[in-house]
Amino acid sequence: MLKIFLVLSLILNAFLIYTLKIKNKKIKEDIKIEETKNLNNLLKSYLKIINKIIYTIENLKLDLKSISEKTNEINLSSNENKSKLLHTQNQINNIHSLVQKNLNLSDDIVKSFELHNNNISKNIHEIFNSIEQFEQVKSAIKKTEKSLENLNNQINKVSSLISSIREIAASTNLLSLNASIEAARAGEHGKGFAVVASEVKKLSTQTDKFSKIVDEQLYEMTQISSYANKEMLQSVELIEKQSILLKKATENIYKILDSFKVISNQTIELSKLNQNSFSSFKEIKSYSDEVINSTNNTLSSISEINNSIVKENEIVKQLHETSNRLSEIGINLFKELKIKDDELVVVSEEYPPFVIEDEQKPGIDIEILKEIFEKRHNIKLNIFYAPFEMCLNLIKEGYADIISTLSFTNERQTYINFSNPYRDENKFIILKSKNSNIYFRNYDDLKNKTIGLIFGYTYPNKILKDPSIKKDFSQKLEVLFEKLENNQIDAIFINDYIGNYVIKAYKLQNKLEIANFIYTSEEKFDARIGFTKKKDLSKLIDIFNTELNKLKQEGKIKNIESKYLI
Repeated sequence: MLKIFLVLSLILNAFLIYTLKIKNKKIKEDIKIEETKNLNNLLKSYLKIINKIIYTIENLKLDLKSISEKTNEINLSSNENKSKLLHTQNQINNIHSLVQKNLNLSDDIVKSFELHNNNISKNIHEIFNSIEQFEQVKSAIKKTEKSLENLNNQINKVSSLISSIREIAASTNLLSLNASIEAARAGEHGKGFAVVASEVKKLSTQTDKFSKIVDEQLYEMTQISSYANKEMLQSVELIEKQSILLKKATENIYKILDSFKVISNQTIELSKLNQNSFSSFKEIKSYSDEVINSTNNTLSSISEINNSIVKENEIVKQLHETSNRLSEIGINLFKELKIKDDELVVVSEEYPPFVIEDEQKPGIDIEILKEIFEKRHNIKLNIFYAPFEMCLNLIKEGYADIISTLSFTNERQTYINFSNPYRDENKFIILKSKNSNIYFRNYDDLKNKTIGLIFGYTYPNKILKDPSIKKDFSQKLEVLFEKLENNQIDAIFINDYIGNYVIKAYKLQNKLEIANFIYTSEEKFDARIGFTKKKDLSKLIDIFNTELNKLKQEGKIKNIESKYLI
């Protein structure tokens, strides 16, 4: 689009040069009134084109600056995002590795639980077998205890029989003693009975001796049986205690086994979750790689856009140079203008509400000029609306007679004769967006802010020379409005006449507001009319100054201002 615009501008440039050559040729041959009129109209149309071109170039510069700033922001943001994404990717990779380890660990834990569960089940089975064996031993001990009890009973019976035998043996011994006594009394007849009595005594003695031995053996057996019974009772008691402990241990093991089962199930669920997490992080890792690749592609595209913007800026510079050449051509066209004696060439940049390219409402200052020269002195004004720098050059070269709405400077005084001041312009207001959170309550609030200024307008030196205040110049006020809307500037610093007018004229009450702080300059700022020094226009200056005083006394100026400053 820019290239097409550049080609069109160059075509227009060539066309105008060609037209100028034709006009020059015709002028040299024979200058006619109609041709002069056509040249006048051509020049006005040409100036309109130049103004549009300059305005368009300014908008292109604004758009390119906005695109460049946004691209830089995106580039910066993309680089930051890339850095964050790389950091995130590293974290994802770390988490991915941890999840993988957790997954493997969960599987190992599940396997371990299964192994321990099997071992515990086996141990419980063995414990139950031990308990059963304890019960069998306990039963066998009880049977043995019963047998020992029966044995004790039998020993007691035998002991009782032994006692009876010993009593019989004692009686037999006593009987044998009596028999021996009687055999001795019987003499020879009692010898055989004495032998019997002696044998009976021996038998009695042996029986008593045997009874004692048996009785001792039975006693030992009773002691052994009692000890064995006592030991067996203790063993039974220990077995019962061990059985109880084993049962409790079994119950606890069952609880442990149940806990193991719960933990095992939870671990299995955890393993499933880890598996899902692993799969999810695998997908996230894949997405992260895609996002980083996309970010790299975006950065590459941004780099290409930046390269394109650099090229487009070069084209805009060429357009700007073309507009300068067009301005030079316009100045050359002004050379060929044939002005009547009762006609003045007035040049001015559009400067609402003072200068407006509108025949019905041409602006405050143009109406003042028309009132003084056209209505009161019958001097026709041929008004041309051109870029401000071109206007100054036309006055400097003497191709224009009057420049409207100008502030006095020492530099301009070298080629301009100024009228008396007719308006004080010492007050400046600050226009800000209604959506802005920035407040301007005093001069210090301007510091570290970017304010919009119009190129060619006169501003206080304090503002211009303050390094803490960032200045952004534009050719047109409309461009500043766009910059303010796009947040490229924080506020517009402007003369209070113009600020109040544009808010009402452009119906910006819902978008803009006037800050509380109003800057009153210590320097003298006023509005004047400038007359070229290339011609002797002293009579016209006197006419203007004289009539201006009359207009003030008649209240005419206030009437004119009231049309615009409602």
